[in-house]
Amino acid sequence: MEATPGVEREIRQGGLDVVPLPAFDGPDYVALGHIHGRQQLSDRVRYAGAPLHYSFGEAGKPRGSWLVELDAEGLSAVTWIDLPVPRPLVTLRAPLDALLTDPAFDGHDEHWVRAEYTDATPQPDPMRRLQARFPWCATVVHAPATTRPDDGIGYSRRVRAARDDAEVIDAFLAHVREGEGASAAERELIREVLDARALTEARS
Repeated sequence: MEATPGVEREIRQGGLDVVPLPAFDGPDYVALGHIHGRQQLSDRVRYAGAPLHYSFGEAGKPRGSWLVELDAEGLSAVTWIDLPVPRPLVTLRAPLDALLTDPAFDGHDEHWVRAEYTDATPQPDPMRRLQARFPWCATVVHAPATTRPDDGIGYSRRVRAARDDAEVIDAFLAHVREGEGASAAERELIREVLDARALTEARS
């Protein structure tokens, strides 16, 4: 049987975590629970699964019930009945600007959305911006499309090697932004702020 990582918990009775299928020989039908996904272990042993999706890892998995018919001879028929999914789950992956504007993502405004934006650096206020387009956006993940190779120089070494506060800030930005330090515009702004602070301290 296949569980959904992060959703189902491990439950054991006694010292066994696996029960052989022949242990269910005898009953006309065995309806098992706890596993979220629909699964058929044999004609007489099945999981119906959960009636709703409980994580994005379950997106696309069918939801419904088994209609079990018994007669005087025992099991007569088993029919799967689909349940409607009132709000489907979808994972969208692209740079943030594309998630916000690309027509390819039209039609997901009524879905539960997990947004993975692939920009190299974290973007400001992504949840609020995404919920303006996808009101049911529930999860936002920064998942860079590429990562910079580790040059072996740790954050503490970069800070110790910095010659002034501007380089300390640049080292911090590189540490939290996949190795990308301050841009030219950011360096200019940082310098203005540091100069203003130095002027204020000189006057005090």
